Amino acid sequence: MEEDELKRPIARKVLSDRSIYHSRPMPVCSGLPVVSDLGEARFGKEKHYGDIMPGIYRAPEVILEMEWDYKVDIWSIGNMIWDLAESHHLFFAKENGTLSDEQHLAEMVSLMGPPPPEFLMRSKRCERFWDAEEFLESQLAKYQPQESDKISKTTHQLQSQDGKVGNKDISGAQSESLDPIDDITDVLGGLSIGEGDQLRYFGSRSNLSFMERQGAKPFTFRQNPNRPLQPIGVDPEIREELLDIYWNWQNPWQYLVYQKVFLRSLEAQLDDGYCTPLLLHSMLALAARYSDNPKVRTVPNDSSTAGDGFSQKAQALLFEEIKAPRVSTIVAAAHLSLFEMAKDNEPSGWIYLGIAIRMAYNLGLHINPHLWVSSGSMTPDEVELRSIAWWGCYMIEK
Repeated sequence: MEEDELKRPIARKVLSDRSIYHSRPMPVCSGLPVVSDLGEARFGKEKHYGDIMPGIYRAPEVILEMEWDYKVDIWSIGNMIWDLAESHHLFFAKENGTLSDEQHLAEMVSLMGPPPPEFLMRSKRCERFWDAEEFLESQLAKYQPQESDKISKTTHQLQSQDGKVGNKDISGAQSESLDPIDDITDVLGGLSIGEGDQLRYFGSRSNLSFMERQGAKPFTFRQNPNRPLQPIGVDPEIREELLDIYWNWQNPWQYLVYQKVFLRSLEAQLDDGYCTPLLLHSMLALAARYSDNPKVRTVPNDSSTAGDGFSQKAQALLFEEIKAPRVSTIVAAAHLSLFEMAKDNEPSGWIYLGIAIRMAYNLGLHINPHLWVSSGSMTPDEVELRSIAWWGCYMIEK
């Protein structure tokens, strides 16, 4: 910076008592210019009171008319850094085009989670916004399912609860919940489009919804729904024998695979998320445990090695596919959990189950996808697939 100043001095205006320098341009190409005025800055740890900050940059202490100190300046600087880095404001804080304290606080809760009880006790004004259970009282009182689009603009343009998928309006599909707390929970955390154009669940404390607010894109459920199924290198007779065992002995009592759509994709030789090499190897590994065919063993005379070859291949594929998981990835991890437990490898079995459940949460299998279905963005088969995988993992964990 010193060398740049020597070679290209910045413009300045010299007055009798001070000099005013023109700021060097920041490395952003969009957004409004921000003027920094330190005239109201406070130093030291003394407590102060009053409204000192411009609208969307206000700290919660200022909004709630609490005593404040220098920490509110840290809050303001953080907001300005976000503006410069992201070229848009962190908080919208408006309702019907007007600055709204209620909306501003709701966005803060959506981003950072609810404030601690001791914080709410610092101001009587908190009672206007929070009830005794520390919920945003006015939101609960006013919230109606048909208003979800307006409220959820504070979280993510692509959330399923906000009534829109990409640029497609689905606001007619109202919430089926009769519990306003459940509805608020859905608004502040729900299904969104994540990496690889897959559905992801972002909780109320996630800031990813705000980071992606500027980048709405049309919804695509699977990244490549028509790619051919890669050969798995298994003798067709062995494969059919083991699949028959799986459908008759494994799937009926630990229901994890939606047979109709799996067989449809297998017959069409499509890797469309219903039938994948990873899922197929995990199914064959489990089924091999029921088979007395020495060809499914890594050591023909040792029945304890039945399915080991399929399992090893599935494990290798899992740690490749885990980078961009699908529902079939979850089911395969659950299969590997069952396989490890069947071999009396309980620790690794629980680890694979934990991976499956964590991915299930990540893909939002615990969320009701009714809005995506009513908009035509998700088929009934996809809903059934998600439900089977979620409850299958639940039953194994129990």
